[in-house]
Amino acid sequence: MSVEEKLLAPQQALWNYLDALLREIPPSLPETDEIQDWDPAALEPAAPTVEAPPRPVVERPRIIRRQPVVAPAPRPVPEVPEPIAEQAVAPPPAEPPAALQPEWGQAEFQALLFSVGGLTLAVPLVTLNSVVPWPEHGVTPMPNQPAWCFGLLHYRERNVRVVDTGTLVIPPDREELRPTEPPEHILIVGDGSWGLACSAIGNVVRLAPDDVRWRRGGGRRPWLAGTVLGHLCALLDTDAFARMLADAGRAGARS
Repeated sequence: MSVEEKLLAPQQALWNYLDALLREIPPSLPETDEIQDWDPAALEPAAPTVEAPPRPVVERPRIIRRQPVVAPAPRPVPEVPEPIAEQAVAPPPAEPPAALQPEWGQAEFQALLFSVGGLTLAVPLVTLNSVVPWPEHGVTPMPNQPAWCFGLLHYRERNVRVVDTGTLVIPPDREELRPTEPPEHILIVGDGSWGLACSAIGNVVRLAPDDVRWRRGGGRRPWLAGTVLGHLCALLDTDAFARMLADAGRAGARS
């Protein structure tokens, strides 16, 4: 049953009931003075005739059938589309930081392989000043020097600070890589102010920029320029290495 039929059903029942009451009213009597049956009273002297008042004419009530009032059909309510929930737009993925490729790594370059204990490293020849053997009498210790510094080497009228490369580049949890024998060579890098102690000297290799996976972002190892894929070794950024040592030296002097 539709909604309209449900609304009209009680009204239709009421209209049917009223129509039935109107149909139960009896019809009016016929208007006649004729006596159909014999009446003994007719033999008696007639009494003075008294005109009876005219009988009122009773009209049969007209039955008025009321037409059911049909309620207007409800106007369809236009459907309002539900608001589309705004989907959370995921931010675009952050682009990885650009490779920190030094100037000397923009084209093909040469690098010297060397080892510190069980770790192989490479240093670009353009940033390598010279390679000297470890002095027979060692280097000159300095007072209050940090643990990563062996001492001073007098080389070409300059005092070169020789650093323990293994202490600086090998993490503490990789003790098996640390050198167990005294250093054999010193690599003088940069402007000649710093020397890197090493266990052995390897070959000179020619590398293309694509041969290196360059470092991205700052990181905790500014000395690491990248990794040489074909030789499974770390490529040193000697300029960054020198800046790191200089900052560490100034911090130690202030403390």
